Amino acid sequence: MPSEDHKEASQVSTSAVDPAFQLEAERLQELRESKDELLQKVQVLKKELQDWRTRLTGQVKGYDAEMGELRKTLNAEVEGLRQEFQDLRNTLREQLEATAAVANVHCQPQSQQQGKPALPAGMAS
Repeated sequence: MPSEDHKEASQVSTSAVDPAFQLEAERLQELRESKDELLQKVQVLKKELQDWRTRLTGQVKGYDAEMGELRKTLNAEVEGLRQEFQDLRNTLREQLEATAAVANVHCQPQSQQQGKPALPAGMAS
């Protein structure tokens, strides 16, 4: 249903009034049509933007879940490496202590070594 403005514009364009007024009425009609087209374009763009946001939100959630899984995996691997390094430190410390003990035994004079107990199996040279 046309608005009152549209009725007036069509009545004005059909009557024999001032040509300048008629040009203004035609220009007003063109502007209204242009406004309607622009409003339709804006609505389409709003819909496209909403669709894009929905897709983007879904992708972000997917990537966030994937990052969470990767973070868990990485933390587990880091913890495993920490434990391996701690085990290596302990083994190295034990080997250094054993090497130092063997070196001390070999550096002592023969008379002092006779009174010492024998080294455990595997540590004697």
